[in-house]
Amino acid sequence: METIKATLGAFTAVAPFLAQYPSWVKALFAIWLATTAVLVAALALAPRAAPAVPDLAAQTGPSVAPKAELASADVTSRPWLVISAVELFGPFEGARIRVDADVNGTQYSYPSLVGAKWAEVGPAMSPQQFALPASTTECRVRFKAVVRQGAKETQLISQRTVVVHVPEDLPHKDTYSLYRLGDEGSRAANVSAEVTFSVTASVK
Repeated sequence: METIKATLGAFTAVAPFLAQYPSWVKALFAIWLATTAVLVAALALAPRAAPAVPDLAAQTGPSVAPKAELASADVTSRPWLVISAVELFGPFEGARIRVDADVNGTQYSYPSLVGAKWAEVGPAMSPQQFALPASTTECRVRFKAVVRQGAKETQLISQRTVVVHVPEDLPHKDTYSLYRLGDEGSRAANVSAEVTFSVTASVK
């Protein structure tokens, strides 16, 4: 009993306003103060659990490839133009030829070897490969050619444009017909040459 009185007396000394309240109020205040001190000590000293980390693997939704994988895919899907063969018809059989390809406004010539301006047309013709920009998503391909017989040169043309979507249409193989351009600018009705070509994502 004396201990309780001493404790209440100490609280009264610390908080003089309690002196005007009855003993049971002082006792409640002492209990509240002691409980608060215990709770504060528990919060400060008790170990805390680490925050939970969400399981990303368990989440559903569309997967996104890492940037490194996307970059690799861009490189491997680089389109190539391959001119594999040329065939001449009618009076141009056995002549030499130079083929010019136009892909999205950029010119590529066959043959393109240093010092070689003309190609002999025949079964032994070597294919030629041209790397197109890696960012290409659509190839608009056209051809024209010049046939040389002795000192005479004849232009072969066509108005056709081949559209190839990259990479959806790859590989795309096609044959492009060319027609003789007359002296007065008129196009002949008969096919004078055919260019066999392909647009592919890889070359061998």
